[in-house]
Amino acid sequence: MVLCRKRNNTRYTSEFKLAVVESYLTSELSYRQIALQYGLNNPSLIARWKSDFMKYGTNAFVERPKGRIPTMSRTDEKAKITTHTKSRNQKKKKELTPEQARILELEKQLRYAQIENAYLKELRRLRLEDARKMKEQQESLAVSEENSN
Repeated sequence: MVLCRKRNNTRYTSEFKLAVVESYLTSELSYRQIALQYGLNNPSLIARWKSDFMKYGTNAFVERPKGRIPTMSRTDEKAKITTHTKSRNQKKKKELTPEQARILELEKQLRYAQIENAYLKELRRLRLEDARKMKEQQESLAVSEENSN
């Protein structure tokens, strides 16, 4: 499989981005290998997503509205009515019961803790590996000094 350029930009969901970053942090695969695994055409996206995740946590991938916030007020009565209706409908969609909001928050915390745990385990493994290599180097130096004397 080969990485190839696409003509139009692809928008990825926050869940997809989080899964890719989690996969990268928990495996020993390179950006290129992860990109091939998930069908991404640009491995540097993973690097950007990872740095955003390390800075902002799971909030890095929250969907934000595009464009500038409107500053002019509409005087047209019809526009006011439709805007009011739209905002009321949006509020109904976004309203969650306290239990649902608590479950979402706990799921977010759990996912963050799982990723953090995997990261810390990998960091510990790398440090132990470095310490083992340093010890081997010191032992080989001591043996070579003994042989030269």
